[in-house]
Amino acid sequence: MNKEADFNYITKAKFKKPTDTILQDLDCEPIKKDGFLKRLFKNPNKKKRKEFKRS
Repeated sequence: MNKEADFNYITKAKFKKPTDTILQDLDCEPIKKDGFLKRLFKNPNKKKRKEFKRS
């Protein structure tokens, strides 16, 4: 896209500086969560169990 002049309005876009209120809202501790699909299909009522093979 960078080589095509037709897309310069996208590839060279500039954004105005965010307000202090927005910067304060974005200044928070990072939180790690499971991925979207894992959260979507997770069953909170399912008991975790692991079966081991007997040799």
